[in-house]
Amino acid sequence: MGNQVCNQTMFQFLLCFRWELLMLTMLSCHSTSVVAMLETVFSSHYPNGCLQLGMKTLMFSTLTDQAPGIVSTSRQVLTFEGRTAVQIYSDYMKSFKEAMSEILESGSISDIEVGLGPAGEMRYRSYPETQGWAFPGIGEFQCYDKYLKADFKAAAIKAGHPEWDLPDNAGTYNDTPGDTEFFGTNGTYLTEKGIFFLTWYSNKLIEHGDQILEEANKVFAGTKTRLAAKVSGIHWRYKDQSHAAEITTGYYNLDNRDGYRPLARMLCRHHATLDFTCLEMRDSEQPELLKVVLKNSFNRF
Repeated sequence: MGNQVCNQTMFQFLLCFRWELLMLTMLSCHSTSVVAMLETVFSSHYPNGCLQLGMKTLMFSTLTDQAPGIVSTSRQVLTFEGRTAVQIYSDYMKSFKEAMSEILESGSISDIEVGLGPAGEMRYRSYPETQGWAFPGIGEFQCYDKYLKADFKAAAIKAGHPEWDLPDNAGTYNDTPGDTEFFGTNGTYLTEKGIFFLTWYSNKLIEHGDQILEEANKVFAGTKTRLAAKVSGIHWRYKDQSHAAEITTGYYNLDNRDGYRPLARMLCRHHATLDFTCLEMRDSEQPELLKVVLKNSFNRF
């Protein structure tokens, strides 16, 4: 089945090349399941060998270990034959460049959108519909694998707080902010401990994107294509004081804290184009204020 899909994809590339069409390519490295128009479902999953190894090594980063959709962002994770996920992503991109060398040299592929998370988006898999999440649930933090637990504990010790652990009061996928101690009024997210955790959590996501884009720049240097990265439009719960849905996704954005500027800095460092989802939605579906915040964040760079 895999070879059949690859052959079909190559055939589609060659057709576009023959017809002199410009192509935007997404290199997705993560499992995803997307409910699209007409309620059709697109699914992309890890091969069984990856899943088995991931479960064996506790590589996946969910709280419940029931939704293995994204590999831990920890740099310490070793996967196949001692290689990290970042090294495997790099090999994947090198393979694509080699297979598509003629098309890349012609300039027919105008952009390569580098997958940095679920559905190709730079985010944590905090709201998986396949695991029971339903709009507009706040989602769950995705940092409970053994590697990120150790990473956080080391960071807490270095900061002089060895007693700090990862949150255990942030609720579940379909809670509201008020259901939780972490996101409720005067919640944990406003405390010194909460601020430290959220800074660490969001920075781990940015570091992950930074690593992958650095490899992508090395691989595609000298080609005529541009790199792009996708940021998810988490529009629900935006007007809640805690911005809980954004925060569990990895976007540490509050009324008094611009959570998108750090993303902008990182993308600009790699000369990557920003693809932002949900801008086509009506204001009644997505608050206009979020569009303004994003425009201001990315226009500064």
